[in-house]
Amino acid sequence: METEQLKELARQLSCPEGENGLKTAEQMNFSNGGMTRFTIRTLNPQPGETVLEIGPGNGEHVHELSDVQYQGADISGLMVAEARRINHARVAAGTAAFDLVPADRLPYPDHSFDRIFTVNTLYFWQQPEAYANEIYRVLRPGGTFCLAFALRSFMEKLPFVTYGFRLYDEQAALAVLGSFSRKEVVFQTEEIVGNTGQSVIRDYAVIVAHK
Repeated sequence: METEQLKELARQLSCPEGENGLKTAEQMNFSNGGMTRFTIRTLNPQPGETVLEIGPGNGEHVHELSDVQYQGADISGLMVAEARRINHARVAAGTAAFDLVPADRLPYPDHSFDRIFTVNTLYFWQQPEAYANEIYRVLRPGGTFCLAFALRSFMEKLPFVTYGFRLYDEQAALAVLGSFSRKEVVFQTEEIVGNTGQSVIRDYAVIVAHK
């Protein structure tokens, strides 16, 4: 891929927009599906709980969370609209909602959610510690947060991460979550078709953090 194509891919992965954004979202569903499902299983939400997902994209996976009160928060207006369309029945029933949110804060009251998770958004947090504190603030006491991200050792091999990505190993990511009282790391490896269309082996981590 040419430099401008790589820049455009990186921009779309950060905040999908326009026709290319729709295509990028579909590709992310495909490449991140296993990672998202594993993160949801690790989060282990219980029926009736309130669950916040940060960066759900077009929300095609929300059916995996059928027994909870689901809230999606995304910085892309296009993705919020698509997620509402794809999950229109749940939105109409009041069991799922999708909000357009700013990149640096979560517009929810303190202690709003039993569980929170996010998959592959960490790279784009502009002020990581401050944003982690926002997550801590809206999580209820005793709640669980799952942070899923591909490890630096994998990410640094990708040609587009030069453009706007901040890479992490597990220790750097744990340091971001300093407000949380107890943290465990689960490591996984999977074979995927990456965003450049090539088959790759991805190493990722899910940090399980407790308030």
